[in-house]
Amino acid sequence: NGDTERSEHKEHVAKLCEEAWSALADSAELLQDKVLRSAAPLLFVYQTVERFREEVEVEIAVGMLSVGGADGLSVAQALADATASLCLALHLAAESAAVGAPAAVQAAQVALYRAELKIQSILALFDLLKEAGAGSESWPAAMEKWRPEDLVASGDVACFWREHFPGRLRAKADEVVAALCTSRPVGAEARGDFLSWLRPGAAEGGQTEEVELSDLVVLFDCFGLASGVAFCTHWEELLGHQYITAVCSQDDRSRRASMCAADLALGRRERLSSVLLSGWSR
Repeated sequence: NGDTERSEHKEHVAKLCEEAWSALADSAELLQDKVLRSAAPLLFVYQTVERFREEVEVEIAVGMLSVGGADGLSVAQALADATASLCLALHLAAESAAVGAPAAVQAAQVALYRAELKIQSILALFDLLKEAGAGSESWPAAMEKWRPEDLVASGDVACFWREHFPGRLRAKADEVVAALCTSRPVGAEARGDFLSWLRPGAAEGGQTEEVELSDLVVLFDCFGLASGVAFCTHWEELLGHQYITAVCSQDDRSRRASMCAADLALGRRERLSSVLLSGWSR
């Protein structure tokens, strides 16, 4: 019945919030590490974590998100994912700083920055919900002012979601697949490939399922839109010529003899043809 569904929904939200606050507590402790703080500029991350813990209590968050229906559950999942990513990146940065690996610390800083942006976005939603008042009626007003695409760190993926599904946290699977297919020329068989990655099992039985923005973020946030599409449909495009030659050769002799002077020259040309588009990734 309805009461049971609401109770289960609130329990699910509460579990995700508990995971998020546990990760925030671990992150706050890691941010006190003197070796880590001397190896990387973490002031803004520290301020974001402390502000979130001071302004939003877990009980209040559960109350606000549990009355938000499917959107509330989606935000709770996004918060749990973002805080887990933040905590994991801090552990990586701390271990790398302890062993004197500055390159690894810098790589972790990118992950920290992305997780921080997502936490800031969710904190902004909590502020809007507080302004709109308590109860489920506060959600429509808050969602009109909030931008769900801010949960995406990759700039082109955020633009893709804002263009096709503005103000939404989920969309029908066939709509998402159709939009992805228009973003880059792919074959008709790509539909099943996309569904198998975004919603495992959705391609079987012809079921129409929804794809959450958080599902899309897991797959596309690190790749970007073009590389994410290639990963789902033609993963070979993401690899160098030498690797493909070695893996796809028909026999062991061909694999061992795959490298030649032309391959070396091709690798250099591939590096020279790489382009960095500033502003496309936040």
